[in-house]
Amino acid sequence: MRPRAVGGLFLLVVLLAGVFGAGVIVAGMAFGHLRFASMMRQRSRMWAALSVSAALIGISFISDYASRGKFSNVMEFTGIVKPLDEAWVPAISVDRFIDNSQKLRKDLETLAQKSKPAEAEVGRTVD
Repeated sequence: MRPRAVGGLFLLVVLLAGVFGAGVIVAGMAFGHLRFASMMRQRSRMWAALSVSAALIGISFISDYASRGKFSNVMEFTGIVKPLDEAWVPAISVDRFIDNSQKLRKDLETLAQKSKPAEAEVGRTVD
């Protein structure tokens, strides 16, 4: 291994040990507090202390992540749009597509003609 990779691994181990150690300390403090301040069973105190510790560590990680310089609430997308695979979308021929669109156009024109008399009646006023 290169010395730089070993140094990075060492820093990762130290970071994880620090986080785990802080979690154990916070959980121990919460457990001790609950031992004197409440009448909870030991198992309930343990789960409450672990939950508080996990929540505090989670909030700390979220806070660190949000305060980084690269954090942004604007989503970034590439300008490249790739076509879908043929397996996802069933392909039809161009002639069939044009025939279907012509049929749809005729249907829409028929509906538009049927709706014109109804529109003319709505616009009339009763004398």
